[in-house]
Amino acid sequence: MGWRPRWRPTGTVLVWQDLWEDVAHLILTGYAFASPGSRPTARRLLPNAAAALWLAGFRDGHPAGDVRQAAAGLASRWPLVVVTLGEEGALVARQGREPEAVAPARPARVVDSTGAGDLFAAAFVHAWLEGAGPVEAAAYANACAARLVGHEGARPPLDLPAWPRAATTSRGGSVT
Repeated sequence: MGWRPRWRPTGTVLVWQDLWEDVAHLILTGYAFASPGSRPTARRLLPNAAAALWLAGFRDGHPAGDVRQAAAGLASRWPLVVVTLGEEGALVARQGREPEAVAPARPARVVDSTGAGDLFAAAFVHAWLEGAGPVEAAAYANACAARLVGHEGARPPLDLPAWPRAATTSRGGSVT
């Protein structure tokens, strides 16, 4: 009996990319696997910079400035693209608009970045579901990820002060 995926379409794309060239890139879009030329079934894409470049068709030797161009190109296929840039923040790209830079939240000190990308995605979705716009949700996600990297491991201590309340929702409230 082989391994069988049991994914359900959720409208969110998860992007995984390995560091070695000989390992395939895996992009999940509901039940389907996507490749750079495919039509996505999801409406939101949250890749890191390397995955965004790969999906946009850029290969080795690309200048770093192409991340903005890649985000804009991906936004022609996905209605909303949020590219994580680590300590440089994020880019929010929407169809028909120039990508918007989201400033990073600076941690007091970086101890361990394990889990920061996963937390960014979870915090972005949380803020989005609470009514924040994409730029505000990305700012909130940056603040949460910055809080995490100040601690060792992907699980912060239980006595960590409250998570940031950095996003203002379109309904006038705060993401908590």
